[in-house]
Amino acid sequence: MIKNPIVEKGMWRRMLATVTVALSVVLFLPMEARGALIVHSLPEFSGNNGGEIGSFTFTIPDDENMVLARLEGTFGNSISQSTSGVDLFLDGQPIASCIAFASCYFGGAPEPWTFDFQPGDLAWLSDGAAVLSFTETSGGVVRLGPTTLTIETVQEVVPEPSALALFAVALAGLGFAKRRP
Repeated sequence: MIKNPIVEKGMWRRMLATVTVALSVVLFLPMEARGALIVHSLPEFSGNNGGEIGSFTFTIPDDENMVLARLEGTFGNSISQSTSGVDLFLDGQPIASCIAFASCYFGGAPEPWTFDFQPGDLAWLSDGAAVLSFTETSGGVVRLGPTTLTIETVQEVVPEPSALALFAVALAGLGFAKRRP
C-alpha cells in the first residue's frame, strides 16, 4: 500500500505552521511605502553684518513622516566666486561656516557646502518653516549661491483590516492544530 505523505501524523501541523509563517511574512513585511520629495530653494544672496537670508516654508502631508533632509548651497555666487567669513544658521542652529582665509574665502569658484539632518534634527522642520540666517565673521560681503532644502517623506503604512483578519484565522488554525491529539 502506498502511503500518502500528507496524511502522515504531524504533517498537517507542519503544513499549517508553514502556511502561518508564510502569511505573516507576506502580510507584515514593510509594504511599498509612498512618499514625497519636497524641494524649496532660496535665491542667491549678498549682504553684510548678519541677519535673515530667507525662509523655507513647506507642508508635510498628515499621513507622512520626514525620513531625510538636506540643506545645500555654495559660498560665493554669480557676483563673486568667494565670500567673507560667515556662519550660517537654520532656526538658530549652526549648519555651515566659511572661515576667513579658507578656500571659500579666496575661492576661484563657488565652494559647495551641505548639511545633512540627523534623525534628531528633523524636529527643527516639524513646524513647516525654517529661517536661514547668517553672522558675518570678517570684513567684506557675504555672498551665497542658491540654497536648497530637500526633504524626503514616507507614508505611514497600516495593514488592511482584511489582512489582519486572515492572519488571525491562520493563528487560530495553528492553535487548533496544536491541540489535536
